[in-house]
Amino acid sequence: RDTDRSRGLGDVYKRQVQILSDSLNFAKDEMSKTEQMRRDFIANISHDLRTPLTMIRAYAEMIRDLSGNTPVKRTQHCQIIIDEAERLSSLVADIQNLSKLQSGTEVFTPTTFDMSQLCRTVINRFGIMSEKNGYVFEFSAPPLQAYADYSKIEQVLYNLIGNACNYVGEDKKIIVGCEDVGNGIKVSVSDHGKGISPEDLSNVWIRFYLSLIHISEPTRPISIS
Repeated sequence: RDTDRSRGLGDVYKRQVQILSDSLNFAKDEMSKTEQMRRDFIANISHDLRTPLTMIRAYAEMIRDLSGNTPVKRTQHCQIIIDEAERLSSLVADIQNLSKLQSGTEVFTPTTFDMSQLCRTVINRFGIMSEKNGYVFEFSAPPLQAYADYSKIEQVLYNLIGNACNYVGEDKKIIVGCEDVGNGIKVSVSDHGKGISPEDLSNVWIRFYLSLIHISEPTRPISIS
């Protein structure tokens, strides 16, 4: 009987140790996931900060060199600087809300807005690329009502159009499309550049994948995403 009792206690201890071990492994996995989310978030924010900072500097230089004595253009360029500064404030707020992202409680705020107008707004902020470098933006679409998180969709459009500017073809033409596809709205951004090589296509969704094609072009960002 003592032997059976000892064996029974041993089994209980083993189960308890296994439960404790499983709990510790689970905690370790959750901490690893949280750390990875933190790294991804910081990488995303760093990537998204580049465009508004570049815009603010470019338009400030434009005011200094060209539009300072032209009230209409000066006002337009100053407004874009103000808009980009507001985008920076929004990104800083995202950093402050990092704890929500880590806990998985980040809340998207969907609203109804005109997707076509949002496309025009983002394209207009890249107007300096047309004025200084001869870029051509093509866009035509009727009003299309969307229901989504406005600021998140705006960030996506900025990244897509910014990447198109970085890798545009010799004609410097960027085509933005926006259409109703029945169960949603399809937005596309295309150009006549070299595009993504076949060997890189399988890696296109890897966060900040560095394409070897552009390693020899240090003056350009080399992130596909």
